[in-house]
Amino acid sequence: MSKATTQSQTGLLNKPKDTMKIYNDFDSKYTKCNYLNGGTYGKVYKCCKKGEDKTEYAVKIQEASFDDNSYVRTLTEAKIWNTLEHKNIVKLYECFLQADQFYFVMELVPGDNLFDEILRKSTHTESNTCLYIKQILSALAYLHVNKIIHRDVKPDNIMLYQDTQKGSSSVVKLVDFGLARRLDNGKNRMECAPSGAPLYLAPETIMEVALGSPVDVWSCGVIMYILLYGSPPFWSEDTNKLFLAIIGSDVDFTCTDEREPVSFLANDLVQEMLVKDQNDRITASEALEHPWISQPRGLKLSREHRRSTVERLSKFRRSTSVFELQQRFNGMKMEGSLTGDRARNGRYLDVPVS
Repeated sequence: MSKATTQSQTGLLNKPKDTMKIYNDFDSKYTKCNYLNGGTYGKVYKCCKKGEDKTEYAVKIQEASFDDNSYVRTLTEAKIWNTLEHKNIVKLYECFLQADQFYFVMELVPGDNLFDEILRKSTHTESNTCLYIKQILSALAYLHVNKIIHRDVKPDNIMLYQDTQKGSSSVVKLVDFGLARRLDNGKNRMECAPSGAPLYLAPETIMEVALGSPVDVWSCGVIMYILLYGSPPFWSEDTNKLFLAIIGSDVDFTCTDEREPVSFLANDLVQEMLVKDQNDRITASEALEHPWISQPRGLKLSREHRRSTVERLSKFRRSTSVFELQQRFNGMKMEGSLTGDRARNGRYLDVPVS
């Protein structure tokens, strides 16, 4: 890949910020407005800066107590997020700490999360999917070159909206760096406790081996598969069986309506992103050069509406099973059943050990 291509696709021309200030006067600078959404660690509101025009921002507010690890966790997120400057990553403007609460003032994205926004659209095509995945990969390539692993790439952390200033083009923004980690200089792997959304966990996360940027590529591959087929590549309502499938099962490329075929190149890229061995998995930068993404002259992706995909995606999105999976996974972590030798030899999966 040429240097020019790398810079234009990964956003490396945007130099990271190297300083961060944490203020203690959010209430004197901003007015908190209506509630937008919430997650595991915090809630997001719309806010406006006092004394300025009607520019709107978003603010994520979460606990940051010295009595537990929430302060350290939040500070780590702030330090990483503050360095980022990329068109497909939500911009962080300011940070505040007051009354054991941390305030992240950030860019307000007018859309919704990836899946919910797609379900609101009148059409969903393979060509649309390519546009979304290309932008996610661009953000990931930027992170990875800067030695950052997101570790929680999932639809709820990907915002999608229509940029009316650019001809209503679809824009993707990656958010939430609560699980992100920066690799040490000269290292491409690190030890991390298993965290994230079960459906999008890479094999190496489940097996608790040292991991790196390939975990994000795996998660992106799962998202791409769902956007093409409407359901996950690996599925079980039983957490143990789901993890066993992620580690050992092949991807099924036959579960689609024959009237809405998925292109060979799309399936090929998914296959490359869902390689079990992280050392053999395609990188985000390499994926950007894949012909399904780069689309050399003459290649045209289908613009036919994928009705059956949307129907399956809608059913999947409404299911409570995904939430229940997350709850059980959190319980497994609390019980310590995803640590040490028990994870590495597969016993927590209820799999016989040879």
